[in-house]
Amino acid sequence: MRVSTLLSQQIGLRTMVEQESKMLHAMQQLASGKRVLTPADDPLAAAQSVNVAQVASMNTRFAENRAVAAQNLNAQEQTLQEVTTMLQGVYTRIVEAGNGAYSDAELRSLADTLRETRESLLGLANATDGSGQYLFSGDRGDLAPYDEHGALASPAPAGSRNIQVTQTRVMSSADTAQKVFGRVSPGTQGYVASMGDQFEGSVSFGRVEFAGNGAGGSDQYRVSFALGEDLGMRVQIHDAAGSELIDQPYEPGAMLEFDGVRVTLSGTPVAGDEIVFDRLGDLSPENGFDLFNTLDDLIGALEEGKSTPELSARLGNALATANRKIQLHMDNVLTVRAAGGARMNELDALDNEGDSRTLNYASQLSKLEDVDYRAASMQLEQQRVALEAAQLAYLKVQGLSLFQRG
Repeated sequence: MRVSTLLSQQIGLRTMVEQESKMLHAMQQLASGKRVLTPADDPLAAAQSVNVAQVASMNTRFAENRAVAAQNLNAQEQTLQEVTTMLQGVYTRIVEAGNGAYSDAELRSLADTLRETRESLLGLANATDGSGQYLFSGDRGDLAPYDEHGALASPAPAGSRNIQVTQTRVMSSADTAQKVFGRVSPGTQGYVASMGDQFEGSVSFGRVEFAGNGAGGSDQYRVSFALGEDLGMRVQIHDAAGSELIDQPYEPGAMLEFDGVRVTLSGTPVAGDEIVFDRLGDLSPENGFDLFNTLDDLIGALEEGKSTPELSARLGNALATANRKIQLHMDNVLTVRAAGGARMNELDALDNEGDSRTLNYASQLSKLEDVDYRAASMQLEQQRVALEAAQLAYLKVQGLSLFQRG
């Protein structure tokens, strides 16, 4: 075969360029620490690396979401801790107001104290997180849950501020105002007594007892007083459907029992007076159950004082109702805090799992992409030797001549 000088030069140059390119590629691998610099280096590993990197990126995004959720839940817990402390103070004031030796002036002083507490609680109910979003406004972070008078905003906070914390878990990072300040803890049984729209006598009610276990079939009972044919006072009890359960002469100090509910009434009623028993499970802002309504009723009763037997009875009844409702509010706030604490614990567990996933993905990417420095160094040395050999071969070929003797 005849080989021209030009062809021999082209072959030599191509060989040197190829060896130099391979050596530069090996040097780039060592410098970058990556085995796969382009998909052509290892198509399968490159495709797998893209998939692993995408999953790792999602894991990082979920970790950031969990950090946001944890921040919101921590802000809510700090706020509700202050609410709990203030409610304990309100409960103390209620017990204090029950002191029979207190004058009207002292009761009004307690009312002023409770009014300040109410304003502080209203500020906590309208608290914001670090980004200026209202904590208890649901999916409307720009809407304050309550107005300046303590009335629930219209439209009321709704929805849930959900954050996706893992690929399969969506978590609520805050609770609505209704759930915190206008709800009874789920599963709570019993009834709470309060004075009806008409109440002019001096009758008072004691502790409301409830048998439970399915007793108390109606969501509301109404105890009313009327004059009988003999002009004696009678007590009548109707359920929410209007069915009459009791119609009997009124005896002060006697216990009334109906549908598993027991209560003792004392004092002197006036015809038309009414006492309402609401089932705890049905209490909600829609029917007037709200922390700020509870405080308003209590403050109003304290300001009225007890200068007459009728006012004294109204005050005692208002204190009994407020006592029970504040207990319900405290129990519910503690329930919300417990649920928030459970979510925070779950976030900690998910963070630990996410950290493990991060290490696993990093390990997978390292196996797919990272260079083996020992093998790459040996390959670089081989490429250097091969390049030098190609250069020497090219020089020898360049020195050949038809006139050169063997």
